[in-house]
Amino acid sequence: MIAANTIIMDFDGHSAWPPESRWTDAGAVKPITIEEDVWIGMNCVILKGVTIGKGAIVGPNSVVIHDIEPGCLYAGNPAKKIKDYTQ
Repeated sequence: MIAANTIIMDFDGHSAWPPESRWTDAGAVKPITIEEDVWIGMNCVILKGVTIGKGAIVGPNSVVIHDIEPGCLYAGNPAKKIKDYTQ
């Protein structure tokens, strides 16, 4: 489940440096993996190169910049582990 207004970006959009290349270089690209039974709250931003593990929950308004463990609740900016449901 992916709630409203979530942004999933597998690339930077443009290079950061040098400034002249921002107009011509698309920046780095890395795949995003969202496993089964994941719940992503509204207004989240999922950035390049992350894996969201099976059964994980991402709280609303979170920014995911690192992998999320299966069966865990993550929230915040950047998203951090709040609770492990597997224990």
